[in-house]
This record gives sequence, C-alpha cells and structure tokens, in this order.
Amino acid sequence: MLIQANDTDILVIAVSVFHRLREIGLEKLWLEFGKSKDVRWIPVHDVSNRLSREESAGILFFMHFLVAITCRVSKAKGKSRYGKHGMFVQM
Repeated sequence: MLIQANDTDILVIAVSVFHRLREIGLEKLWLEFGKSKDVRWIPVHDVSNRLSREESAGILFFMHFLVAITCRVSKAKGKSRYGKHGMFVQM
C-alpha cells in the first residue's frame, strides 16, 4: 500500500497504526513524502517494526501533546517573548 503526503503528521499516524494493519494482513506500507524532485519513499513497515506496539501508540500521543503545547503558546496575546510559531525570541 502507498500513501502520498507532504506532512510529517501522516508519517506519525501511519507508524502508530501499522501494527493494527499488519494484524489484518497488510505486509508493507510505503509513504511517498515530498514534492517534485525532493520525493522520498519511506518504508513505514520498517520504522514500525523497530518499535513495540506500545511505543507506536506512544508516538501518536507525543505528537498530540506537542501540538497542544505549541498551539497554547502561540495564542499568547500582547507583548510576548514567544514569536508567531511559539518559538522563544530574545528581547
């Protein structure tokens, strides 16, 4: 099976669910990542096989945790030491 994406979130989701997909018969899952001449083929099945089932599920939780923190910081109003994307800016 092949997934085409330009976002790392899709890779994280694919790795986190591959153990379940393998249980129903999927042996290989590839992610075509990037655009035009910068396209890469990532073997999701190999990445997932290096992780335990618990680690795969943990990756998805960790991604959501980081997104929640980033969104919370970037919504700060007024003068802030955090820039547009929640990155620390020296004042």
